[in-house]
Amino acid sequence: MDINLPGMNGIKALERLREMKETREIPVIALTANATARDIKMGEAAGFHAYLTKPVDVSTLLDSIQLALD
Repeated sequence: MDINLPGMNGIKALERLREMKETREIPVIALTANATARDIKMGEAAGFHAYLTKPVDVSTLLDSIQLALD
């Protein structure tokens, strides 16, 4: 999920997903250009399964997806 969504940021969207029984257990990986140490801490604290920054390292992305599926 991108952090910079139109109308709602990704952290707020993740909060809403966690509020619903049907979606609270789905692992969500953040993918964003917001790459400062503060941004990363906020993303990790929000509960993303992984917080990846652009430019995307494909092997890291694939590893994160595999871990989410395990």
